[in-house]
Amino acid sequence: MIEISETRPTLQKKIYLWAMATWIVIALNPFYIWGYTPQFQALIAGVCLVLFFLKKDIALREYFSGLLFSVMVFLFYYFYGASILGCLYFMAGYLVFYCIPSNEVLNIFRKSKRLIATLLLPGICIWFLHHLTGDNKLFLLGTLPEYKIPDQLKAQNGVGYFVYPMTVVLDYMLDNPFYRFFGFFDEPGALGTFAALLLAADRFNLRSRSNFIIFISGILSLSMAFFILSLAYFAIEAVRGNKRNIVLLSVMVALVILSAQNDYLKTVMYDRFAYKSEGLAGDNRNTDGFNKLFSEWESSDTRSLMFGSEKEDDSGSASFKKIIFHSGILGTAFFVLTLLGFALRHRVLLNFNGMAFSLLLILSIVQRPLVIAPAFLLLIAAAGCREISLKKAPL
Repeated sequence: MIEISETRPTLQKKIYLWAMATWIVIALNPFYIWGYTPQFQALIAGVCLVLFFLKKDIALREYFSGLLFSVMVFLFYYFYGASILGCLYFMAGYLVFYCIPSNEVLNIFRKSKRLIATLLLPGICIWFLHHLTGDNKLFLLGTLPEYKIPDQLKAQNGVGYFVYPMTVVLDYMLDNPFYRFFGFFDEPGALGTFAALLLAADRFNLRSRSNFIIFISGILSLSMAFFILSLAYFAIEAVRGNKRNIVLLSVMVALVILSAQNDYLKTVMYDRFAYKSEGLAGDNRNTDGFNKLFSEWESSDTRSLMFGSEKEDDSGSASFKKIIFHSGILGTAFFVLTLLGFALRHRVLLNFNGMAFSLLLILSIVQRPLVIAPAFLLLIAAAGCREISLKKAPL
């Protein structure tokens, strides 16, 4: 039985909870740590692990089952091609978020939302100032050094980032009538995907100021993933006769119809839904080079099929097929089992809203598959724990 405690936290507990919330932000790889991401993530993970074990209230049953699944996480990332330190990082993240009880999950979730919304708000203000004044140079701090760009394919193709206080934007996007909002993420799509899943985990409660800011950032990102996941959530909830979500679904559909009349938005978003002979026009997650490698892997030897291909894909592909290709059948099985075990631990699949969140998560995994990471694990846990919370107030 999972219990929700309302006892006042001690100073040590407060430090622990805020450290965990900080870990979530660092795990999202904000642009101000680029170039030093592994060092920052290792540092915050180490701090959180120490504070976690200092609590001395870890349930042994959850700990040992979490440890078993964590070993699978280590093996999955090892087959996938991560370094040993990277494997240990993801293993530690899984173990901690698997073991923490519901009251801590919700507390960390609330604090994480506040941090994320606080970091996004200055960028949103700058976005509106740029488009109201027509001057994209306002508050420009300069360009990001090439060595700090996380996706070196961008740098090799001559694409760079302009840096503003608390937000970045790809340089070529400033030539358009208006640019997509990045916040502290490296891509608008990454922001849109995470924003939609976070809001779904909290049942799109837009009465929360943090959620409202995150919702606005998702819209400004012009992320196809954000709109698809949001519309899917509202449609699922509308089936239940939820009036609020019927209204939100109607508003989102109206926005989509109206914005589709704009030539720039039509090119950036809606033309990507067109279906061509080679597939969906907006499928930028699988390159031709990767599809060829994947076809070769399908007819390779037993060892490669079981443990993944040793060939490197430098084409920039990023879909679920990449997990199958790099980690093989065995690694993919570990991926599925650890996600399922985590969802069962936090009772995500025991209620309608948790099931709705799970469907959205599966949709997002198709195009951004590496969700066995601290930030996404918190969302999964929160989606289950929120439903069993005894509190009636919004998160």
